[in-house]
Amino acid sequence: MLFDNIKLSVRNLRHRPKRSWLTIVGILIGVAAVVALISLGQGMQKSITQEFEAFGYNVVMIAGHGEHRLGMGALLGAHTFQLDLAPLAKIPGVEAVGGVLVKTPYISAGRREGYLLTWGIAPELMQSFGNYYKPALGRTLNPGETQTAVLGSNIAHDLGLAVGDKFIIETLEFEVVGF
Repeated sequence: MLFDNIKLSVRNLRHRPKRSWLTIVGILIGVAAVVALISLGQGMQKSITQEFEAFGYNVVMIAGHGEHRLGMGALLGAHTFQLDLAPLAKIPGVEAVGGVLVKTPYISAGRREGYLLTWGIAPELMQSFGNYYKPALGRTLNPGETQTAVLGSNIAHDLGLAVGDKFIIETLEFEVVGF
């Protein structure tokens, strides 16, 4: 019976060569598509895993109450109150909680000035982010330090600032310690 099936298959391949080749090409395209999709999925999974590993699986950011009902303050949580943080600190396994202030203050650095989206964070909280906010030049904020800043490299370049330079946010002078 097996021999009869093989004989029938070979005869059909000879009598319908165009259909046979189209079937073979279709199967090859299908297999190639499946291999490509699996490779794409594995590549995306690896990329996402690397991002999580850089940021840390144990780091979660939650937007708190906004001082403004409209605009970026409402979306990003302009102020997070201690009452919001207290229950989070009691969760088993939580190592650090703290607020992040997001504003767009007036900034001046030398002859350059304007409004810039800024994130204010306690130095102690920044340490718990590990390597995610590790500056390429300089250092991160030290615990207990005030009026120091870690800038993004593009912003530092645009403002013409280097590590050790000073700039003004609204009325306060800050020193660049890293970017």
